Amino acid sequence: MSLSRRLLLASLGAATGSLLVSHHAWSASFFRIRTGAPSSTYYPVGTAIAGVIGAPEGGRPCQLGGGCGVEGLVALVQSSRGSVENVEAIESAEVESGFAQADVAWFAANATGPFEGSPPFQKLRGLCSLFDEALHLVTLPGVGIHAIRDLRGMRVAIGSAGSGTAVTVRRVLDAFGLGAEQVTLVEIDAVEALGRMRVGSLEAMFVIAGAPAAVVSEAVATLDAQIIPIDGGPADQLLRDTQFFIRTSIQPGAYVGAYGTPTIGVRALWLVSADVPDELIYGITQAFWHPQSQAFLRNVHPRLLDLSLAHALDGMEVPVHPGAAEFYREQGFVQ
Repeated sequence: MSLSRRLLLASLGAATGSLLVSHHAWSASFFRIRTGAPSSTYYPVGTAIAGVIGAPEGGRPCQLGGGCGVEGLVALVQSSRGSVENVEAIESAEVESGFAQADVAWFAANATGPFEGSPPFQKLRGLCSLFDEALHLVTLPGVGIHAIRDLRGMRVAIGSAGSGTAVTVRRVLDAFGLGAEQVTLVEIDAVEALGRMRVGSLEAMFVIAGAPAAVVSEAVATLDAQIIPIDGGPADQLLRDTQFFIRTSIQPGAYVGAYGTPTIGVRALWLVSADVPDELIYGITQAFWHPQSQAFLRNVHPRLLDLSLAHALDGMEVPVHPGAAEFYREQGFVQ
């Protein structure tokens, strides 16, 4: 039995009864989605999702082509430094939901990695798996970086503190035998990293995002930057050793003039707090997967073209929220 199926069954077992919910079940309320930096993939995706899960009073009804979200619900998007900050915000009840890399969710739930020494996070629940995030290694032309091992002696941006990128990149570099003694690791976000690459104070940067990522597009267009493959034995070992890394690629055409590039990645998850009522999460999940919502989302970002109910729980590393689990049960995920 797959991990996602076990988590779904456990979530259904935790539910106390059937959820008989309609779009009219909730009075006006606010629902926050913590995303990422405005330059990230998370932010525009979150903005689009906020637009389809809510239905503020006075809007056009769903059957007349308007929003098909939860009536009276106002969804608010918040920017952040990334996955680590987002799961911490959910656990501390600062927000109702947020996006996070699958590996960060697993680390938080199991009190390991960047969360070692802290109690396991108890409030993280899954709503759905969104898309694959590819690990981009972006370098300047002419600096002699053709493979990840060529980073030795270089200055490399690994993402800001509080980002999932920084967590994942450190693990990947360790797998390739490249720690802080071999590479100068700079914890800054991708926008600042691009600025430093422009003036020659950085040779490379890592970005984890659903391709195309706006900051990588700009680097390729304005600096003739190159995207370096991340493959070989150490990458294969990471895939064998962990359940959350996936083999993926940055497709040809994702960036103008860039070739297809093999790499590794993780799933982007939409997580919610266990404290949010089951009925509300059921309604949000139902609204998210409504055909009109899906048609809108697929026109927002290329990564959302891959949204599929059949893959709604791929890479889910925490228990599914009972409200979402009930919706998936109704769709035939569990007989």
